[in-house]
Amino acid sequence: QGVWKRIAIVAAGPLANFLLAILISMIVFLIGIPAERPYLAEPVKATPAAIAGIQAGDKLLAINDHAIKSWSQARLTFLENYLSDSQQVRLTVETEQGQREEKTLDVSEYSLLKEKGDYLAVVGLQALRPPATVRISKILPDSAAAQSQLQVGDRVLMFDAQPMRNAYEFINAIRAKPNESATLTIQRETDAGSQQLEQTLVIGAKQVNNVTVGSLGAGISSSYSDEVREKFLFLDQQAPWEALMNGVQNTWQLSVLTLKAMGKMLIGEASLENISGPITIADLAGKTLTADIIYYLNFLAIISVSLGVLNLLPIPMLDGGHLLYYSIELLTGKPVSEDIQALGFRIGLTLVAGMMLLALYNDITRLLY
Repeated sequence: QGVWKRIAIVAAGPLANFLLAILISMIVFLIGIPAERPYLAEPVKATPAAIAGIQAGDKLLAINDHAIKSWSQARLTFLENYLSDSQQVRLTVETEQGQREEKTLDVSEYSLLKEKGDYLAVVGLQALRPPATVRISKILPDSAAAQSQLQVGDRVLMFDAQPMRNAYEFINAIRAKPNESATLTIQRETDAGSQQLEQTLVIGAKQVNNVTVGSLGAGISSSYSDEVREKFLFLDQQAPWEALMNGVQNTWQLSVLTLKAMGKMLIGEASLENISGPITIADLAGKTLTADIIYYLNFLAIISVSLGVLNLLPIPMLDGGHLLYYSIELLTGKPVSEDIQALGFRIGLTLVAGMMLLALYNDITRLLY
């Protein structure tokens, strides 16, 4: 077979990954994905956001002139700018008074991809969580919740006498008290009417990133008033042509981000703990499928992009390695010798095996700790 035909055959695999990602992203945008409008919470003191003058209630309009309409879009765009070695990130915000202002965040002293947790929170950018009705939606067996008198449907009013305005506050309050006693004030609907009760229980504990945090062992749901939903939440749904264009753009953006993140890992500016293997992927797939089919589809698109980018790396044994050999053949007019190909295969096998072992190690570490 001619070299161009061989190139086409080998390139078909990664190309199929990218086309699948575009198709899935298009379907997601056609169906519509629930999204949060990018309102900002009060930043932690001394963070770049606080120094820049970000105030609670500011609405993020753009990052380095890229228009932002959802919080998830803000995360990707911020990361894209950071990975482009931008020392400063310029934010355009709309204040609660309706004024448009420019804020500049200095991130030159941060290695965000080495930080554990949310990289946006590290620089002081956090979503303003809207007020919500918080309820117990599920109780897991052999958990702190199961050993208490809590029931599915209970509305959580207070945690240790502190009002719980949304699920995030409740979760953070639980996480802060591993193996400690706490008092929940709940509202329960009974045949006799609505009752306000207090439940004292011992919060359980679990390991997250080598840190012991509290665990209730219960599902927590939120419901919002129409007014809150209108202000903070929307369905990101698009027309077919717009969905296709955004699918292409989203796939391209994820591909570039993946490559840049890999580059940062190679030069030591990103933690190797970011590499995930089959256990983490399966866990995330299960969680997204349980949450909503639309999140599962979004997850599949990300995985498809990652596989496409990985296969295009110029490592012998991968599709990118074969394309490298064929490119050399085009330039020199003769195929790469079998000895060099055999050596390349051994090197590629070592690299891929090492990467798989590292990913598996990270997976097991996450499970254990």
